[in-house]
Amino acid sequence: MLPEIEPQACRGQFREHMWENPEYWAEQKFHGCRYLLYSDGRLLSRHASVKGTGFVDKMDRVPHLASVARILETGTALDGEIVLNDFGTVRDVTSILGSDPELAIYKQNSRGNLQFRVFDIPFIEKNDVRKCPLYERREMLEYLFQKKHMPSVSLVEKVQYHKEDFCGSIMERGGEGVILKHRNSLYGEKKHWIKVKRENTYDVFITGFKPADRYSKKVSGEVSETKYYLMGWIGAVEISMIDAITGEYVSVGTCSGFTEETRKFITENKELCLGKVIEITAQSQHETGKFEHGRFERWREDKHSTDCVLVPNHYYICRRKRGTNNESG
Repeated sequence: MLPEIEPQACRGQFREHMWENPEYWAEQKFHGCRYLLYSDGRLLSRHASVKGTGFVDKMDRVPHLASVARILETGTALDGEIVLNDFGTVRDVTSILGSDPELAIYKQNSRGNLQFRVFDIPFIEKNDVRKCPLYERREMLEYLFQKKHMPSVSLVEKVQYHKEDFCGSIMERGGEGVILKHRNSLYGEKKHWIKVKRENTYDVFITGFKPADRYSKKVSGEVSETKYYLMGWIGAVEISMIDAITGEYVSVGTCSGFTEETRKFITENKELCLGKVIEITAQSQHETGKFEHGRFERWREDKHSTDCVLVPNHYYICRRKRGTNNESG
């Protein structure tokens, strides 16, 4: 049986020259969930099971992909993103995969089957090809897809030239952006995969809570007690990342901007929320790592706190209108 591995993450730093550098190609960044599809019938997430039985297997939620796994040559694993459609959201996916098998299948009968967008191959026919350069692994995938018809599974498009225009066209259609990949990168070389996204977004994890301000002052000068203080709700969460060199927690400020429903949930479930990963937007990031005006975007159930990495000397925002550097992977 092939070993269980964690998918390669994106930790690279965006540079302007990458748009024109033919050593990098671009692939659409999908807003789904990362999985590995094994020929022996496993569909493994990057999350370890709470039962200590390895990475979580979700194949029983997507039996149509189990039939695809049987088509693959023995000893093959495909790396890709589970999506409902190319411009869907991660919630479209988690609402299905997070259900019990019977309900997951029922939801797909009404919404459509989940799709698997493949962009890498760590194992093929019992051979470990993680040390092969990306362009060779890509050739293996192209040959595989020429031979095999795999319903609901497709190979992502790669674009070597006019990458910035490609990124812009994806954003215009509501997509997130692209992943830039160096053609010679080995599997697991995180710095050679770079996210270029629509917004300045970052993955951080919750390490504490701040009470709501007791008083607010209106333009007229009137001072009154705030709604959230009177309800006993939190005002903000304290957020952290992990220093890439020391491995220590680094406080990167606070985050607010929650809906009332989310604010109430956090207030009532503080212990449960500690350590949870969230995605935030921020106007800027200081050299200390602190974010300015961090606002909550969404929960990242598909992420670990160990994915929230802060790289020293790289605490900056790429001020491009159509692309940003995201160090958090």
